[in-house]
Parts: sequence; C-alpha cells; structure tokens
Amino acid sequence: MKARDYLRKANNGLVLRTGPNTKSLEYKINAFKETGTGIWQNLLDRGDIGTVIDMGTQVLELFDKLTEKIGLFGTLTISGGALAGIMKIS
Repeated sequence: MKARDYLRKANNGLVLRTGPNTKSLEYKINAFKETGTGIWQNLLDRGDIGTVIDMGTQVLELFDKLTEKIGLFGTLTISGGALAGIMKIS
C-alpha cells in the first residue's frame, strides 16, 4: 500500500493537500498582512521614516517653545493667522 492510499483510508477518503490553498480567505489575509509588513520594513530600512519623524519632532519643539513664550492662546492666534495666510496663497 502506498503512503497516499494509507492517508486516504485513515482520513475516510479525504485527500490531504500538500501546498497552501491560495483561494482560502485565511491565505489571502495572511498574504495581505505580510505584504504590509514588507512595505514598512522597506521604509524603515531606507531611513525615510526616520527623516519624517525628525521633522515632526522639530515642529513639536517649535510649538513647545511658542507655547512656553506666549501661552496657548497666543500660539493658537499666530498659528491660525499663519494657516489662513498659507491657504490664501494656495
């Protein structure tokens, strides 16, 4: 008796698959998740995300200095005026 015949009899005629079922929802979700992970790893390896984080930190530090000097309402007033000016230019 061959091994495949033995397995078929042991599983009441159920044929075991050796490869992944690429049509199953579980397989598709896992492939999607792994693709997303690969994209983030590529971004982190290139250092681009680090540059964005550094720029964000600098903006927050500037905002912190403004609120320290002129308070929250003064900062909001200046930020609102700057935003309105930028939107007019665009």
